[in-house]
Amino acid sequence: MGLVKREDIVGSWTKQSGVILCINCMNNEDWDNLAEDNIITEDEATDGGTLYFCDTCKKQLPVNSENEEMMKDNETYEEDLKTTEEEDLREVKEFEKTIEEDEKE
Repeated sequence: MGLVKREDIVGSWTKQSGVILCINCMNNEDWDNLAEDNIITEDEATDGGTLYFCDTCKKQLPVNSENEEMMKDNETYEEDLKTTEEEDLREVKEFEKTIEEDEKE
Protein backbone atom coordinates (compact mmCIF):
# COMPACT_ATOMS: atom_id res chain seq x y z
CA MET A 1 0.00 0.00 0.00
CA GLY A 2 2.61 2.57 1.05
CA LEU A 3 1.00 5.89 0.28
CA VAL A 4 -2.72 6.22 1.01
CA LYS A 5 -4.75 9.37 0.47
CA ARG A 6 -6.81 10.34 3.50
CA GLU A 7 -9.96 10.58 1.35
CA ASP A 8 -9.50 6.92 0.31
CA ILE A 9 -9.64 5.74 3.94
CA VAL A 10 -13.11 4.53 4.94
CA GLY A 11 -12.17 2.91 8.24
CA SER A 12 -9.69 1.02 10.35
CA TRP A 13 -9.46 -2.25 12.21
CA THR A 14 -7.41 -3.48 15.11
CA LYS A 15 -5.84 -6.91 14.70
CA GLN A 16 -5.66 -7.60 18.43
CA SER A 17 -9.33 -6.88 19.17
CA GLY A 18 -10.80 -7.23 15.69
CA VAL A 19 -12.65 -3.92 16.13
CA ILE A 20 -13.63 -2.17 12.90
CA LEU A 21 -14.37 1.57 12.92
CA CYS A 22 -15.70 3.76 10.11
CA ILE A 23 -14.14 7.19 9.69
CA ASN A 24 -17.22 8.79 11.29
CA CYS A 25 -16.67 6.82 14.50
CA MET A 26 -12.88 7.17 14.61
CA ASN A 27 -11.65 9.69 17.18
CA ASN A 28 -8.40 11.69 17.13
CA GLU A 29 -6.53 8.92 18.96
CA ASP A 30 -7.66 6.38 16.35
CA TRP A 31 -6.36 8.65 13.59
CA ASP A 32 -3.08 9.21 15.47
CA ASN A 33 -2.56 5.45 15.90
CA LEU A 34 -3.47 4.61 12.31
CA ALA A 35 -0.93 2.33 10.66
CA GLU A 36 -0.69 1.00 7.13
CA ASP A 37 -1.69 -2.51 8.16
CA ASN A 38 -4.95 -1.43 9.85
CA ILE A 39 -6.32 0.90 7.18
CA ILE A 40 -9.46 -0.05 5.28
CA THR A 41 -9.63 1.74 1.94
CA GLU A 42 -12.69 2.39 -0.19
CA ASP A 43 -11.36 -0.06 -2.78
CA GLU A 44 -11.10 -2.82 -0.16
CA ALA A 45 -14.57 -2.07 1.21
CA THR A 46 -16.24 -2.03 -2.21
CA ASP A 47 -14.46 -4.87 -4.01
CA GLY A 48 -17.33 -7.24 -3.23
CA GLY A 49 -15.15 -9.86 -1.60
CA THR A 50 -15.57 -8.80 2.01
CA LEU A 51 -18.22 -6.72 3.74
CA TYR A 52 -17.00 -4.46 6.52
CA PHE A 53 -19.30 -3.16 9.26
CA CYS A 54 -18.41 -0.55 11.87
CA ASP A 55 -18.54 -2.02 15.37
CA THR A 56 -19.72 1.31 16.79
CA CYS A 57 -22.49 2.52 14.45
CA LYS A 58 -23.11 -0.88 12.82
CA LYS A 59 -23.20 0.64 9.32
CA GLN A 60 -21.57 -0.96 6.32
CA LEU A 61 -18.36 0.63 5.09
CA PRO A 62 -17.88 2.87 3.31
CA VAL A 63 -20.24 5.05 5.33
CA ASN A 64 -20.73 8.06 3.13
CA SER A 65 -23.53 10.40 2.16
CA GLU A 66 -24.57 8.13 -0.73
CA ASN A 67 -24.88 5.11 1.58
CA GLU A 68 -26.70 7.22 4.14
CA GLU A 69 -29.20 8.33 1.47
CA MET A 70 -29.69 4.72 0.34
CA MET A 71 -30.34 3.67 3.93
CA LYS A 72 -32.81 6.53 4.44
CA ASP A 73 -34.55 5.64 1.17
CA ASN A 74 -34.82 2.02 2.30
CA GLU A 75 -36.23 3.06 5.70
CA THR A 76 -38.75 5.33 3.96
CA TYR A 77 -39.73 2.51 1.61
CA GLU A 78 -40.25 0.14 4.54
CA GLU A 79 -42.36 2.76 6.37
CA ASP A 80 -44.43 3.37 3.23
CA LEU A 81 -44.88 -0.37 2.75
CA LYS A 82 -46.05 -0.76 6.35
CA THR A 83 -48.48 2.13 5.93
CA THR A 84 -49.82 0.61 2.70
CA GLU A 85 -50.26 -2.79 4.38
CA GLU A 86 -52.14 -1.14 7.27
CA GLU A 87 -54.37 0.75 4.83
CA ASP A 88 -55.03 -2.45 2.86
CA LEU A 89 -55.93 -4.27 6.06
CA ARG A 90 -58.37 -1.50 7.04
CA GLU A 91 -59.98 -1.64 3.59
CA VAL A 92 -60.38 -5.42 3.83
CA LYS A 93 -61.97 -5.11 7.27
CA GLU A 94 -64.34 -2.41 5.99
CA PHE A 95 -65.24 -4.58 3.01
CA GLU A 96 -65.86 -7.60 5.25
CA LYS A 97 -68.03 -5.45 7.50
CA THR A 98 -70.03 -4.26 4.47
CA ILE A 99 -70.54 -7.89 3.34
CA GLU A 100 -71.71 -8.90 6.84
CA GLU A 101 -74.19 -6.00 6.89
CA ASP A 102 -75.47 -6.94 3.43
CA GLU A 103 -75.95 -10.56 4.53
CA LYS A 104 -77.99 -9.43 7.57
CA GLU A 105 -80.42 -7.52 5.33
